[in-house]
Amino acid sequence: MGILSSLRRITTYLIIFLGAVFLLPGLPPSTTFPFKEYFVRPPRELKGTLQPNFLLDGARHLWKDQVFGPESLILRDEDEGIYAGIHGGEVVLINNNSVKPITKIGQPCDYIFDDALCGYPLGLAFDTQGNNLIIADAHYGIWKVNLETKVKTMLVSPKEILPGQSVHRPGKLFNSVAVSKEGDIYWTDSVSEDLPFIAFANPSGRLFRYEMVHKQIT
Repeated sequence: MGILSSLRRITTYLIIFLGAVFLLPGLPPSTTFPFKEYFVRPPRELKGTLQPNFLLDGARHLWKDQVFGPESLILRDEDEGIYAGIHGGEVVLINNNSVKPITKIGQPCDYIFDDALCGYPLGLAFDTQGNNLIIADAHYGIWKVNLETKVKTMLVSPKEILPGQSVHRPGKLFNSVAVSKEGDIYWTDSVSEDLPFIAFANPSGRLFRYEMVHKQIT
């Protein structure tokens, strides 16, 4: 009983301490909340294309227990199928008959939800200057994959120091990606700090441009 009582007391003190750290102002971790006055517009009337409907009532769960956490679904040709990034670090091509692996950015792994090891492609876009797929992997950076040869090329390393307004630092969470007509790549780093700090809503996300010709990031 003495041991249990001590554990309860220690747990209580720990909860109080952590609550003070996270909730009381002036204590670390510190953060900033830039504020600008804004006004919320009244919601639009739900009519026309916004009118409620029941189109999703008959939805079916496709590829259950085969495709986990599909992200950034993109389509180039209806006959070809849909490209998606999934848990386990793979990019797959999904059509009516099969799920075909296209490439994998991360490391081999046994547990597909270990994203830091497996990789997790969160952003996909087709290259406008060639038959390539541009991939933003959450933990492994920005990649270009030739869809014919399957050759992979890293464009932005997760260790690369990226320019910022005041602090230059590597990306933390590579997310969305888009390609311009000129072939330049625009991509987002959702948070510049450690992921737990997302809870403090610190506006540390960044938008970058990768200039394909000169291999420069701005």
